[in-house]
Amino acid sequence: MRIKLLTLAISGLLVSSIAHANVPTKTQIDNVFANIKSTNPGCSVGVIKDGKLIHKAGYGLANMELNVPLDGSHVHRIASVSKQFTGMAVLLLADEGKIDLNADIRKYLPELRDYKVPVTINAMLGHFSGMGDYDFVDAELDKDALKLKSTMGGEFRLGNEDYLTIQEFYDYVKTMPLRNKPNQEFSYSNYAYFVLSMLVERVSGESLREYSERRIFKPLGMSNTFF
Repeated sequence: MRIKLLTLAISGLLVSSIAHANVPTKTQIDNVFANIKSTNPGCSVGVIKDGKLIHKAGYGLANMELNVPLDGSHVHRIASVSKQFTGMAVLLLADEGKIDLNADIRKYLPELRDYKVPVTINAMLGHFSGMGDYDFVDAELDKDALKLKSTMGGEFRLGNEDYLTIQEFYDYVKTMPLRNKPNQEFSYSNYAYFVLSMLVERVSGESLREYSERRIFKPLGMSNTFF
C-alpha cells in the first residue's frame, strides 16, 4: 500500500510540475522520481507534449526476484485498466449497429443463467448489473461439481492466485446467480466485464485481442499494446 500511495503521490507531483513548466527537462522529471530506489518496485514514465513523446524512462525494478530494472520500454500488466478497453470495444460494436446497449445480455449470450430479470449491457458497463465479484465465490462456487484444483493440486482460489482457461472461467461465470437486483446500486463486478468480453467475441466473431487490435490499437498506431 505504501508503494501504491508513493506512486500516486509522485505521479500527482509530476503532473503539477509539468503544469507549471513550459517543457520539463529530463533532469526535472528524473528529480520527481528520485525517491524510487533502484532496489524498489518501480514505474514507467512517458511525457507527451503537443502530441510528441518528449521523455521516456523507467525508474526502479520491473521484477524484484530477478532484479530487472525498468528502462521505459517494458510492457506492463494493466489489470483492471483493461476494463476501459473492454468498454470501448462494446461501444464500438454499438456504433456498428451490432448490439443494443439497452438490451438484455441474454439476447446475445442465451446460455447465461436465467436471472429472472433483464440485465442490460449498459448496467454491466456501469457496474449496476447486480453481478457478483471474486469475494462472492465462497458461498456460491460448487468446487466439486466443477472439479477445480489449483496448479499445486490444492483448493482452487479464484482471483489472481489460480488460473483457468477462458472457456473454463466462462463455464463457471455463466452459472452464477445475481448478487443484487440490477440497477439498484453500484457494485463493482469483474464477472460483468468478463461477460462483456465474451459478448465482444460472440458478436464480432473475433477474440477480444483481435477485435481490439483491429478497431482500437492499430488505428491509433499503438503497435506495442494488447490486452
